[in-house]
Amino acid sequence: MAQQTYQGKVTNLYLEKGLFFHSKDIYRTADVFLERVPSEGLTIVIPLAGKVDVNYGHARLQTARHCHASPVIASMVNLTSDSLVSGVGEAGSHDRNLLVRIEPEWLEGRHQSLESPQVSQLIHGKRALHQAKLPSHLVHLAEAVNQLPGQGVAERQVMASFVELLWQFLAGLESLPLDNARAFRSTTRLQMFLQSGEADYLSVAEIGEQLGMSVATLQRHCRAAFGQSLVNYLKHRRLQRAHDAMCQEGLSLIEASLLAGYDYPANFVTAYKRYFGQTPKQHQKQAFSLLSGHV
Repeated sequence: MAQQTYQGKVTNLYLEKGLFFHSKDIYRTADVFLERVPSEGLTIVIPLAGKVDVNYGHARLQTARHCHASPVIASMVNLTSDSLVSGVGEAGSHDRNLLVRIEPEWLEGRHQSLESPQVSQLIHGKRALHQAKLPSHLVHLAEAVNQLPGQGVAERQVMASFVELLWQFLAGLESLPLDNARAFRSTTRLQMFLQSGEADYLSVAEIGEQLGMSVATLQRHCRAAFGQSLVNYLKHRRLQRAHDAMCQEGLSLIEASLLAGYDYPANFVTAYKRYFGQTPKQHQKQAFSLLSGHV
């Protein structure tokens, strides 16, 4: 019997013929290596929290989202029967994402959308990987779908409605924005550098030096990529790090406060609640319930 490598909630189901839906909200309890031959079809990956580093055939998807204010970038890759999917998951990480696989059978009933040049580019284009920033209403829906409690009729209807809206959005794009992928690569580079922890205790000037950017360029790029200043991004990153350490490692309030850069726990609790909408104690209780299988 295979060892369980995570705790949390995973949903895998076909909403209808040719339309596969996957939702995940897990804490990994062990390192894992994935390698498999996927089903044929257009795969759409939507990272909501955590890091994604997966190879889809010859295309590598590498992105991260550790702040609620950061944009959600949907990645799309058209997989064939000779593709190979491989990737790794790290112990202690919190992964939350959605994946939709649209197979040829589902597309057969959508001839009108297939006439869209953007959809044609997704399905038949030579480039393997495309990305698009989701609008806020789809981000909110994705978050809600990820938190659905079950797989009943009502929940499946919500999932199917989300996929329809997602498909309409993709079909209606004026152009697929990765015709020039430089901006997205720069965003990923900055995200991965910040996520690595190397920037946690660096000044803005030092981060700019590490990335080869002036302070002004770095700040402009950070606002364009994350919708906020680098100072706020780092503040939220530290809060997220403290949150993960409390929920996964059982850090005390004082230890978490220091990890987030706060000398006084009361200030940490205030900042934490403003960012997450709950106190550290409430979040920690939920995480322990999830790990115990009570949620």
